[in-house]
Amino acid sequence: MDTVPSAFVFSLVETLLTSNNFWRLEHMEELGCGYGSIVREVYKVATTCSITTPGVFFKTPFNEDRLFVKAPIFSGAFLAGKWKPPLLKNLLKLNVRSRSLFFEEDDALLEGTSIREIRRLMEQFRHVRVRELAIERFPSATVPRTSIALVPDLVTFFNRVSLRYDNTDSCREFLLALVEEKKLQRLELNHSLVDRSPNTTPPHWLQDTIWNTFFQPQLQQLEVNSHPSWASRFLLHFLLQKWLSEPETFLETTRSLEFDGAPPIDFLRIYGFGSTGETLSHEDYHVRPFLLPHPRSRERIVEIEVCNGSFYENDDEIDVEAVSDDEFFNEGFLSRVHFRFNRGDNAK
Repeated sequence: MDTVPSAFVFSLVETLLTSNNFWRLEHMEELGCGYGSIVREVYKVATTCSITTPGVFFKTPFNEDRLFVKAPIFSGAFLAGKWKPPLLKNLLKLNVRSRSLFFEEDDALLEGTSIREIRRLMEQFRHVRVRELAIERFPSATVPRTSIALVPDLVTFFNRVSLRYDNTDSCREFLLALVEEKKLQRLELNHSLVDRSPNTTPPHWLQDTIWNTFFQPQLQQLEVNSHPSWASRFLLHFLLQKWLSEPETFLETTRSLEFDGAPPIDFLRIYGFGSTGETLSHEDYHVRPFLLPHPRSRERIVEIEVCNGSFYENDDEIDVEAVSDDEFFNEGFLSRVHFRFNRGDNAK
């Protein structure tokens, strides 16, 4: 560890802090040679800016100084909610949550933070590591050409986007615009508030968009919770077939697919996935990993993690290790599929 540059440790901790799976600090604090102290300091000052807005597009011109929304909240691991912006170097994540695509005039508050100030902040945070946008609802109407975006270049500003999918023109138009720019590192499609059936099949345009998005070079993670049954069967089958027959189409990086539920256990058996023999315990769920090495490219491997939280209610009475894979999969609530590429000594 003495030869590891401190800049590398800073970068590593920043990456972990912006990861969806990062919850605890204790393992990083155990680093020797003073690096544990570096970790604690980075963790302490790392900050997220959260902005809540009724919409991200305005249909008509407006007075930026007289239209108000809730004040941004700046928070961190050891910080209560604060109103004062932190040093820009300490901001690791900008999180914008919008209730709808359009900002209606009736949605504005009588006081708070002006749209001008929100725009100024977002422009200041343009180069923050994580810039995330979540939109809850899409109206049926398309986005008028005369619309004014909350921030210039809206479809290229954010690198992580979470949408509640609706089969509307506005949702389709916005999603296609985002994907076309090839800036998304993470895309999350959640189920519709109107149609929550897990067995629905996405329209052809959405299927094509999902496939194309997954193979964009900058993408790291794709979550398809809007159509979990289709994702766990058809999408996963398509990706595995592509990976086996044309491995070169998968870049020499790791990219992940996530969906609700679990694929059929027989599906994994047909492809030749093997259990690692482990059941990993997390705070309120268990995970079973399954691996499939590529038959011709030893650097490549697919890992499927199935998450199950049903055994925690009777944790003292059930030996989870003894639960069959069939039973474990039947109650699985989430699956993560990692297409990994390992170099050098890690390629086994």
